[in-house]
Amino acid sequence: MNITDKFNINNNVLSEYFWHNKNVIKPWGVEFADSNSFFSMENGKGHRTQILYSESDCQNSIYSFKYRIKMSEGLVEVIGADCIYEDKIIRKLKLTALEDSKLLDFVMRFRFNKDIYQVAEIDNKEIKYAGTNKYYQYKCDSVFLRGKYGNVRVRTLKASTGKDMDFYMYARDSAEDWVVHARMLPNCDENIVIKLCSKWFKTKPLPKLVTKIICRSKKIYNYLKYHNELTPYKSKLARTFNLNAYPLASIRAGESLEFEAEVIFSE
Repeated sequence: MNITDKFNINNNVLSEYFWHNKNVIKPWGVEFADSNSFFSMENGKGHRTQILYSESDCQNSIYSFKYRIKMSEGLVEVIGADCIYEDKIIRKLKLTALEDSKLLDFVMRFRFNKDIYQVAEIDNKEIKYAGTNKYYQYKCDSVFLRGKYGNVRVRTLKASTGKDMDFYMYARDSAEDWVVHARMLPNCDENIVIKLCSKWFKTKPLPKLVTKIICRSKKIYNYLKYHNELTPYKSKLARTFNLNAYPLASIRAGESLEFEAEVIFSE
């Protein structure tokens, strides 16, 4: 099979990759957010962002892209490339703040077919696919997925986080697929937002004054902090509002965050 026949690009992201004539991934991408805006490279996935400039190209099995994005709390430039080979993919990603900005996270996103891979290994722990949607997140550099049709390892080779963010990897068994993130998160709680993270509210934040009042209680803040990632809400009412508290990192103008990762497919 020619390399160019092994993959497809749709909706601005790498959407298919064929291993032994089976498509083993779901659409990948890049994500990040501030208190109000959410950017995703996939068409129709973001909220309350303005793309000021974008370009992309695919030549010699390298898909490259560049964006300039206005957020509610900043202005950033994102450049990256997916370099596609016979049995592996190298991903490179860099975000640069063009003005002082706030970030809730910065994510290099991977998704894999749950029917191909049944088990994930992360930080010496084994997770069998069960559709729990729980985030298994650790300060490690790789996630290994294995199944009856083969294996895949996602390994981060470089993560330049700056001083206000830390690096994590996670695996999540969502209802549709395995989601793997190489992820940067704030390492302090100086700036906090509470968001309504459901399809009805589209990650809309609560007013700052309301957040400030609620988070005066450290117990309540700790309960809400990344709540749905740790213990997804069970009741229908709670899922409707899906309250989650997040810290925000300050990224100064000229500061950059970088990822480089390799994805290796094997028997």
